[in-house]
Amino acid sequence: MKFKHLLRIGMILAVLFTFTQAQATYGHSKNAEYEITIQNITKGQPFSPALIAIHSRGTKLFSLGEPASEGLAKQAEDGDISELQQMLEANPQVLAVANGSGIIAPTTSETITISAKRVHGAVLTVTGMLVRTNDGFYALNSLPLPRKKGASYKTTAMVYDAGSEVNTESCDHIPAPPCNNPGQRVTEGAEGIVTQHPGLQNVGDLSGLDYAFAAKAALITVKRVK
Repeated sequence: MKFKHLLRIGMILAVLFTFTQAQATYGHSKNAEYEITIQNITKGQPFSPALIAIHSRGTKLFSLGEPASEGLAKQAEDGDISELQQMLEANPQVLAVANGSGIIAPTTSETITISAKRVHGAVLTVTGMLVRTNDGFYALNSLPLPRKKGASYKTTAMVYDAGSEVNTESCDHIPAPPCNNPGQRVTEGAEGIVTQHPGLQNVGDLSGLDYAFAAKAALITVKRVK
């Protein structure tokens, strides 16, 4: 009798363990969905289409004091996200990638939805070019994601200099209106590493009064919706 009682308890525990494991597996396999709202808080600096990634903590888009990747440099110089997006999508540590629909003008915003599986411990990166600069970009670099459905936070994104192009502030090297000269760059004398952007220095054609920006250019809201 005692043996049968213990056997019955063991069978019950085995069923409960299997059920718990199934629940855990199912829970980890479901997609977590986030809404990322990017608001341009500059006076006169439109943003290029945004690029968003959810990835492991061991992966970073960039590090201060180190050279920018070719993909990041292309985004920071001309707003071209194609190579950077391909690089992220090819990385097995990147769980999901999404991009914005177009230019985010000053004082306007865009909300982008991104979803991924197995997000426990994952982080978020958001980036885009300030298109009236030589190689300036804003970024959130590997920030934690809200863990619970309905949870959200707001933060501001710093402005960085990719260091791949000299800050001539000349219309000869600026991709956006009023200059309209993409693909033109001066590399000799560039910083060579990613740094915080010094802002417009009024050394070229761009008036700081019209196109100035502070150290923080974007207000970003991150919300878990699923």
